[in-house]
Amino acid sequence: MPAALISFDDVQEAATAMKAEGRKITILAVRERLGRGSFTTVKKFLEQWRGSSADGLAVGNGHVPPQLGSLWEEARKAAHAELAAERAELEQLATDLQGKFEALERRAVQAEVRLADRDAEVSRSTRQIEHLQDLLASSHEDAAATRAELARFHEEARGERQRWQEALTRADANIIKIHGPLESMSGQVVAVIENLENYIHICSDSHARIADQYRAIEERQAGIERRTGAIPAIAGGVEEVGRAVRQIRRESTHGAGTVRRRRGPERISRSLSKQR
Repeated sequence: MPAALISFDDVQEAATAMKAEGRKITILAVRERLGRGSFTTVKKFLEQWRGSSADGLAVGNGHVPPQLGSLWEEARKAAHAELAAERAELEQLATDLQGKFEALERRAVQAEVRLADRDAEVSRSTRQIEHLQDLLASSHEDAAATRAELARFHEEARGERQRWQEALTRADANIIKIHGPLESMSGQVVAVIENLENYIHICSDSHARIADQYRAIEERQAGIERRTGAIPAIAGGVEEVGRAVRQIRRESTHGAGTVRRRRGPERISRSLSKQR
């Protein structure tokens, strides 16, 4: 940071006080006493103060006795030479110190900038850590909820599995229970199917015989019609034969019993016998 501004009066007051205290007056000592100001400014004002002090000393001693004048002049020159040498040394030291101080100030400014950057980075890191901690806490909560849900699911699955096992056990028992009756019914169904096949076979044979008899009747009727010309005389018999044939057809169509089918041809034969 730049040094605070100082004035000539500040430097003069500090130098005068240090001279009264018997302390050595240097740029560094004056600056330390003031606690502020740059080395260049302190050096400039301190040189002005020393010049004014030397002139005052010469004026204040204007009444030096003549016999001491040469001695006084030599002492003054020696003092000025010593003062100039010390001033040059102090100026060099001040210059060096000023360069080091300015370098330190630059480093301090850079350090402050880096410190501010570090503070900002620490703040960002802190916020990120807090955010991650919140996420971690939320993740723990989610994990706990998931574990609870999973445990509940396992419990429900075990219950469902138990219910299915009980249902399967009951189904197995029912299958075993109805297995015997099913086998018995299977045998009965086979027997019924066999009886139906036999009945169909019998019906087929009966139907074939009835068809043969019907053809024979038609042939006989045709022969009768050819042999006799007295159709009106035998009309009643033919009509009865026709009724018998229609009855046979109806019985054959509706699946009448074998006995009734056999009676039809007998009735036709009796009717033909009467006509003969």
